[in-house]
Amino acid sequence: MAGALLLWKGGRRGRVFVVFLVLVIGLSDGLVCKAIKQAVGRPGPCVALSDTRCLIGRSDSSSLPSSHAANWFAATMVCLIFYRRSWRLMAPAAVTVAFSRIYDGVHYPSDVLAGAILGAGCAGATVWCGDSLWRRIGQTWFPLWWQNMPSVFDPDARTECDPVGSANEPGGSRPRTEAPRLEPGARKAQLERQWVRLGYVLIAALLLLRLGYIASKIIELSNDEAYQWLWSKHLALSYYSKPPGIALIQFCGTHLWGDTQFGVRFFSPVFAALLSLVVLQFMAREVGARQSFLLLVIVTSAPLMSVGTVLMTIDPPLVVCWTLAMIAGWRAVQPGGTTKQWLLAGLAAGLGFLCKLQCVVLDRLLGTVLPALGAGARAP
Repeated sequence: MAGALLLWKGGRRGRVFVVFLVLVIGLSDGLVCKAIKQAVGRPGPCVALSDTRCLIGRSDSSSLPSSHAANWFAATMVCLIFYRRSWRLMAPAAVTVAFSRIYDGVHYPSDVLAGAILGAGCAGATVWCGDSLWRRIGQTWFPLWWQNMPSVFDPDARTECDPVGSANEPGGSRPRTEAPRLEPGARKAQLERQWVRLGYVLIAALLLLRLGYIASKIIELSNDEAYQWLWSKHLALSYYSKPPGIALIQFCGTHLWGDTQFGVRFFSPVFAALLSLVVLQFMAREVGARQSFLLLVIVTSAPLMSVGTVLMTIDPPLVVCWTLAMIAGWRAVQPGGTTKQWLLAGLAAGLGFLCKLQCVVLDRLLGTVLPALGAGARAP
């Protein structure tokens, strides 16, 4: 709730703070601490020492480092960077949480100390890297936004520098001169491009995150994924309940990455990224780039859609094909529609039929509903 309030009323500083807080906690807990725990494999005192008083449930997971301590000290560091006086609240809270892990008997003091150092260090390094990256690419990819926020460390600062920058000067910015003013039409077009580029950045980040998640082997294969993997070992024109599409997809994935969970699920994040690109481009052209980006965020946040981006069932390729067919069909029935767009719609519908037999409904839709809509659109 506090994060939503900061996004709504916190201004530029609040929004940047929330983004980095989520990013830092995700990296600290999901990447750094998890990797070290798997590498060290140190049992906690409640497991290694029989006479330890354990006040909470016992856990067989590695105790070094303490993820609770890492997360709280990471959050404290991010709060300190963006809101200097917040340490008066956050530092005592982080110390209390860290001490509670020792008091409850689930961590050694060294586990908590390591977690605190890792969390604070990861937070500082992440914000510093984010600021360096923003200084480098912000001037080129997002010049209007960079002009309003040249540094992540001070989101409320503005610059009068030329957003294009100079390659001959450190940091790529020219001396303080009056920034060139864009015409309203050019400024709007530039802003539209920036929203689309931000969508590209989000799609790429989510693709890497999802690939990392399936590579971590956190969840086992589902029943559908397991028996469809067996189909990929015995390719056929059809199977008991499904067409051959899913078997062919898993055949390609396992031949690229082996018979592993990553190989079975590899194409699920890829299909999700492809779907996001298609929706982003279509909505940006038809409605607006900002609305398109917001739709991308909403779709990404939907729980059912999130599950479909990491599990390799028939649904990810089906949704991609269905969406491609609908977009191509929509463009085909417009006044400037071409035969090529009808062919693309038919190709996408056919590929969708290879994933799920019920996709035959899409063929009826393309053959009846869309032409009727097109005729209505062209009527005087």
